[in-house]
Amino acid sequence: MREPVVYTGTSRDRSARFEVVERRDGLYEIWGQYFQTDGFYPGESWYADIRDGAHFASTLEAAIQIGEEILRNLTDANAGE
Repeated sequence: MREPVVYTGTSRDRSARFEVVERRDGLYEIWGQYFQTDGFYPGESWYADIRDGAHFASTLEAAIQIGEEILRNLTDANAGE
């Protein structure tokens, strides 16, 4: 179970986002997520973690920079679709 989210950044088109979690040891965990709509129930949607796992930073500012880079990579990867 993750600690509470302290910051969330979302792409302009809302197709991706990142969450920053402050861990008990003082580090920040950054999770990239993409919007998913192919659930079991019609109309079901949610943000799912990308498969590369969490990233870590020692400050909130660094965590946000990493999260913004994750968003750039996620949205650039989908730009050609």
